Amino acid sequence: MSDGVITGSFVFNREKGYRSIYEDTYLQLLSEMFWTNLVKVHDTDSKSEIFEWLIQSSRIRQATPADGGESVGGMDFEELSTALVEIAPARFDQGYRIGKMKWLNLLNKGMDPVADWMRQQAEYAAYMPQRETCIAIMNGGAAGSKAYDGLPYFSTAHLNHPNISGNGTYANDLTGASSGSYPGACPIDDSVSPDVAFQNLAKALAYISGSISLPNGEDPRRLKPVRLYYPPRMWARITQITSAKFIAQQASGAGAGSADIERVMQVFAMLQPVRVDEFDGNRTLTSGPPGFPVTATGSDTTYYIETREANSSTLGALMMNNRQPFTMRMYSGESGANVDGIDAVLGRSQSLEWQHDGYFSINYGHPYGLFRCKGS
Repeated sequence: MSDGVITGSFVFNREKGYRSIYEDTYLQLLSEMFWTNLVKVHDTDSKSEIFEWLIQSSRIRQATPADGGESVGGMDFEELSTALVEIAPARFDQGYRIGKMKWLNLLNKGMDPVADWMRQQAEYAAYMPQRETCIAIMNGGAAGSKAYDGLPYFSTAHLNHPNISGNGTYANDLTGASSGSYPGACPIDDSVSPDVAFQNLAKALAYISGSISLPNGEDPRRLKPVRLYYPPRMWARITQITSAKFIAQQASGAGAGSADIERVMQVFAMLQPVRVDEFDGNRTLTSGPPGFPVTATGSDTTYYIETREANSSTLGALMMNNRQPFTMRMYSGESGANVDGIDAVLGRSQSLEWQHDGYFSINYGHPYGLFRCKGS
C-alpha cells in the first residue's frame, strides 16, 4: 500500500486483527462479572418469549382418623394451575465512522482510533448485561417493575401461590417495622453498631430460610441464601460481621462484653459477599430508549440477598432474554461495481463505518430468588 491510499484488501486485513482484539477483550471481561451468577440466560430467536410453568402446590391430606378404623372418607381431588410471564428483548447499538484519509493520517502518526474504539466497545458489550441487571435491581421496587404476580418485583405482599390469594403471602422486601415473623428493615451499615448489624443480618437470613412457604401455603420453601450483594460503603462492615470470631455486644446492665460467634460465622461464611460498585449511593445509571429514560440510583444502606432453591427454577431471580449477541460489522465502500446501500454512501464520502449491536433484555424472574434489605 502506497502512502495516502487505502485499498479494500488493506481495510479487510486490518479488520481481521480488530476482530481478534474485540473477541479476546469481550471474553476476558465476561468472566469477571457477577451478573452471570445471578441471572439465568435464555437464548431465543423470537420477538418475545412466553414462559409457562406448573405451580408446585401439591399436598397430601389425612382422610380418616388415626384409630385403626377401616372406613374410607371422601377423596380430595386437586387441580394444578400454571403461571406465565412474557419477556421480550431490546436492541442496543453504537456506531463509529471515520474518513479514510483521516484514519490513514492517524495511522501514520502511530495512533489507531478504530482499534481503540473496538476494544472499548468489546469491554462495554461485556459489561452491558451487568449494567442492565443493576438497573433492574435498583428499580425493582418501582410501580412499573412488575413481577409475574402483577406486583413490583420487590414487595411485602407477594402471593405464595400466584393464582390463589388464600394460600398466604411473603415479602422479598425487608423494610419498615417488623410484624410477626417478618423482620422489617434489617440495617447492617455503619448507622448501627456491629452487634446490632450482626443480629439484623441473622434476622434477615432466618426469615428468608424459614418463614416463606411453598405455593400450598403450609410447607417451608427451604430457600438457601447464597450471596449478599452490597454497596462499596458497606465493605468494612460486611468484612467485619462475616469474618469475625468475637464481636462486641451491649450488656443489659452496666458495662459491655463480647460474644464468641465463630460457629455462627461458619454458617454466615456460606453466604458469599459480593461488592457491587453500581449500588453506590452517589451513583445514578440511566437506560431505556431515546425519549423514555429509566434512571436508577444506588443506596449506601441497602443490600440484597440471593437465594437458591433445592430444585432449579425456570426463571431464576432474573433472566436475560438473549436474541442476538453483540456483533461488530464493518462497511468500507469497497465493494466495486456492486456498490449499493450503505456502501454507496460510504464510497461517495470516502468513509469507513463500524456498526455494533445486540438484542437482549434483563427481566424479572421469581421474586423469592432475590431479597432487598433496606436500612429503614
